[in-house]
Amino acid sequence: MKELVTNIILCHIADRFTPSPLGRPNCEPAIVLEYVLLVLRSGMAWRHLQQTRCPYDYRTVYSFFRRWSRQRIFASAYQALYKLYTRRYRPKYHCIDSTYIKSIYGRDCVGRNPTDRGRRATKLSAIVDDRGIPISLFFCPGNTSDFKTVIPSCDRILLPKTRTPMYADKGYDSKAVRQQLRAYDYIDRVSKRGVWTHRVVNRRRGIVERFFSWLDKCRRLILRYDTLIDSYEAWTWLACCRIVSAVL
Repeated sequence: MKELVTNIILCHIADRFTPSPLGRPNCEPAIVLEYVLLVLRSGMAWRHLQQTRCPYDYRTVYSFFRRWSRQRIFASAYQALYKLYTRRYRPKYHCIDSTYIKSIYGRDCVGRNPTDRGRRATKLSAIVDDRGIPISLFFCPGNTSDFKTVIPSCDRILLPKTRTPMYADKGYDSKAVRQQLRAYDYIDRVSKRGVWTHRVVNRRRGIVERFFSWLDKCRRLILRYDTLIDSYEAWTWLACCRIVSAVL
């Protein structure tokens, strides 16, 4: 990541966690963050950090990550980065869609995936702008219908918006969804069932699929190995910090 992004994350860590002058010397957050990013990119198990040049025990790095995820460090850092991003660029439209994450060890926020023979999965609903930069993430069980994710996703939008078109696929085609989008001051651009969709609409709506493919480049996010959803959510926000760093 760029030095600007790393510094913002470290500033949020310093604001939430004050080092104690007593006891053993504290670990350097910058070094710990470097190896947390290594786990995110490679998808390696925590214990495999012992095979790298990490100066700390893998349990120490994991302990720091859990403390940061409980305090939502990466989510708040991404919100600060998104404010910097909006100063340079104003989105022309938004797009909403969802994807399934196969759950291996997840205990909360899991449900039966109807597209994968009922296996346990978590659903990620995302709203992105016309560059694929996420502005809202919402995690729910895999058996949640798409139209039930619209209101929670819109409630989590990072910054107040002006009247903007919202593109969605035919899975969101319902009167309730259209009314919900109008209530959030969106211009309805939801594709209708049984109606041919123009290629321009498909091209614009496809930007959210590109965002999901960017997340898959972080191999830790392909499968959910984390027991608690706040850990997996922290991984996702950290990956979003890497995505927005490319345009800052």
